[in-house]
Amino acid sequence: MSAVLPGNVEAKRRILQVIQQLELQNPTPDPFQESRSSNNDTSSSRGDGLNPVAELLGDWELVYANNGTVVTRTGFAQGLVQLAGKLPGFGLTDIVQSLYVDEEHPGCVRSTNQAEFALGPFGSWRVAIRGSWLPAGQQQPSDTVLVVFDEFGVQLTGWLVKLPRQLPEVRIRLPGSASKQQQGRPAALWRTSYLDGAYRVGRGSSGNVFLFRRR
Repeated sequence: MSAVLPGNVEAKRRILQVIQQLELQNPTPDPFQESRSSNNDTSSSRGDGLNPVAELLGDWELVYANNGTVVTRTGFAQGLVQLAGKLPGFGLTDIVQSLYVDEEHPGCVRSTNQAEFALGPFGSWRVAIRGSWLPAGQQQPSDTVLVVFDEFGVQLTGWLVKLPRQLPEVRIRLPGSASKQQQGRPAALWRTSYLDGAYRVGRGSSGNVFLFRRR
C-alpha cells in the first residue's frame, strides 16, 4: 500500500516528474479514436458513444495515486491506512480498475473499481464501485470522458482464513434516472493522459493523478 500512497514529499515529486515525462511521449493521444456523432450538431455531447482502442480495455492495477483513492483522500485517512498496513491482518490491497465494452449499450465503456480491505478479526472485504464512461461533450478534449457511477458492491472474502467457497456479492444501485445515467448520480471528468500496452495514467478534474499497470 505504501507504493500507492507514498508519504515522502520528495518521492511524490520525483514520481510526478516521471509521469509528466511519460505524458509528453504519449503513444496513444486519442484513446477513443475521435468518437463522434454522424451529424454535425456540436451542441450535443461528443459523439453517439465511445470507440476505445484495444489497449485501454482490461484489468489495471493501481500502483500510484498522488492524493490517495476516494477512500483515502485526506491526510488523516492516508496515515491511518499506512499504519493499518503495518498491523498483522489489517490493510488495503489489490486495488484494480477493470474496463470493458458494454455489450448491451454500444459506445459505452463500463468500469469496475475494486479494492480488498483486511479488517483483522472482522474479516476481509472486497468493495467495488461500478460506472460508465460516457462522451464528455464537444468542449472537452478527445482523451476525456464523463465517468458516471451507478452501483456499489461489497463481498466478504475471508474470515480469519480464506473462505473455501465464494460468498455472493451484495450490490446496491445508486439513485438516478435509468434513461439519463448522469442525472442524480455521482459523476466526474476523467482524462487518459498516457496509454501504452503496459501502463496507463489517468487524471481527475481536481488534479488527482493515478498510475496503473496492466495485469
